[in-house]
Amino acid sequence: MTTAADDLFALAPDWRGRAVAFGKVLVFVVLLAGLGAGGLLLVERRTDAGAPFGGLSDFFRVQLVVSLCVVLANGGVLVIFREPPSHAGLGGRRRLGDFAVGFAAGAAALCALVMILAGLGAVRLTTATLAPDEALLLGLTYFALFALVAVAEQGVFRAWPLVQLSRAIGFWPAAAGLAVLFGLLHLTNDGDTVIGAAVAGLFGLIMAWSFRLSGALWFALGAHTAWDFTETFVFGAANSGWPGAGGLLHATPVGPAILSGGGAGPEGSLLALVAMPVLAPMAALWLRPRPSP
Repeated sequence: MTTAADDLFALAPDWRGRAVAFGKVLVFVVLLAGLGAGGLLLVERRTDAGAPFGGLSDFFRVQLVVSLCVVLANGGVLVIFREPPSHAGLGGRRRLGDFAVGFAAGAAALCALVMILAGLGAVRLTTATLAPDEALLLGLTYFALFALVAVAEQGVFRAWPLVQLSRAIGFWPAAAGLAVLFGLLHLTNDGDTVIGAAVAGLFGLIMAWSFRLSGALWFALGAHTAWDFTETFVFGAANSGWPGAGGLLHATPVGPAILSGGGAGPEGSLLALVAMPVLAPMAALWLRPRPSP
């Protein structure tokens, strides 16, 4: 049975086709760099330390601009090369369903990780003191923020680049290469660790596989949003070294950072490398290959 994803990620049959596909990736990179340089000029160089939730609005503003640049870059190459939205991961027939299941899977995986760490005494959970209206506002802000983060990061390290690199060098080499870059990017975050970067890379590889299974990025977007949202808002833990602005609970690392995650958050724990692959069977159960029309 031929699936839509088989056609989407098929290796080009000759070197000319592979060179063209690689060239399309370079066009995307140049376009993104230009948009990013212009977008950053629009971000006001100020902090809102006195604002509610300790300047969270600054982070939100930056992520909004970054995600907009990524969306425009993906849209730009679709227009330039006259290709359908599916070539940037925007196809699929069950968009909302895939996002919702991905969100549930990401939240479940993160909850399982934190519960295991708490059971081992590597994380101490305490209740936060947010008022109901503060909790609601903070939760909605976090959801929107991490949805933007998911759009930006999936749009750069999956989406158009993964499709075209797969046509140039094959799916798994392309997925692995982009996953490594995704992991290395996390090392630029203050407080993140080598383990945290490895976990991010593994996450990227699994999300690429979910893209391969369904031919769309909706599951990946949901899982990515949920992982960050649950880690930061539900458990109030650091996220890739970013301390966040509070949450429903407060997760305090206890003991060696290699087990607790330390300042990187739960995803910096060695056990996260065990918990993360749980997302793979969840994706496989839901995103069964779908026949092409």
